[in-house]
Amino acid sequence: MTLAAIDISHQRARTFVPEDFERYDRIYALAGDVITDISDIAKNKFDGAKIDLLMNELYPGKNLDVPDPYYDGEPAYHEVYKMLDKVCDRIIEKYSASPNPSKEGAFQTSLKLK
Repeated sequence: MTLAAIDISHQRARTFVPEDFERYDRIYALAGDVITDISDIAKNKFDGAKIDLLMNELYPGKNLDVPDPYYDGEPAYHEVYKMLDKVCDRIIEKYSASPNPSKEGAFQTSLKLK
């Protein structure tokens, strides 16, 4: 059943690698412990200026984790989806208005997926 009409069947997860700090301008984590894990993996390539908790885009400085819906049943998954959808819309708004043309162009390429 596809409630949000988004096909993610071709998406694949991968392990974070230290070179991601060179590859990406911004890295979002869903929870504080994930930032710690990323720091441990990245070692000397860790760049605290490039990483933040995802929910800080909606609630700056609150350092809120995205809740794990695993133990709370299907309705919790729907709530987390709504949270993620809202924060992703905020990120799209933020970077679509970027004054830096090269970064804006790169971001707009990824926006075509939405």
